[in-house]
Amino acid sequence: KVVELDPGSYGITRVLLVKPGAERVLETSRAMQPGELDQQHGHMSHDAPAAGGTSCAPTWVQPTADGRRLYIACNRHSEVLEVDAASLEVLRRIATGKTPYNLAISADGRTLVATLKGAQALSVIDLVSGKEVAQLQTSHTVPSGVQITPDGRYALVTCEGKAAEAGAVDLFDLGGRRLLSTVQVGAGAGGLQILRYEP
Repeated sequence: KVVELDPGSYGITRVLLVKPGAERVLETSRAMQPGELDQQHGHMSHDAPAAGGTSCAPTWVQPTADGRRLYIACNRHSEVLEVDAASLEVLRRIATGKTPYNLAISADGRTLVATLKGAQALSVIDLVSGKEVAQLQTSHTVPSGVQITPDGRYALVTCEGKAAEAGAVDLFDLGGRRLLSTVQVGAGAGGLQILRYEP
């Protein structure tokens, strides 16, 4: 489920069920009852089933800058949902590689990127066509966090690594669709933010 909260009261205002093929807004009085809970709740896999499974298992919601659209990563269904923020209607389904996890959108709203934990890659999506246009291999396993620079030229991706493998941060050129550089950091590298950027 995707749950909308009122930041003033911290109450639940709307709940969107994102079961593939059965997406709908739930009545808030029943939305979070135990019988309604997704059986996969809380279980994210690095090796999830291929597209066509029965669970979305959302891991990230990314709004556009104007707040009119939401993009939802379906970790277990290998797709990103484009949702109208006002109505919560699913507008488009965008197929990706295995296990999309975190999302970021360019400032101009034309490019969406998704880390693919199961494919060890960064998915690059053209939002004009609604198609995945590239999968760029990451330097280390388990790509996780992602950010796009304010000018839309680059994407930064954290890689958690597995077992004794080091974590890393990769720098991708989105225009050239290639990995430019990598720096190793502590194991389990997850979240990522850009504090200052000078082109």
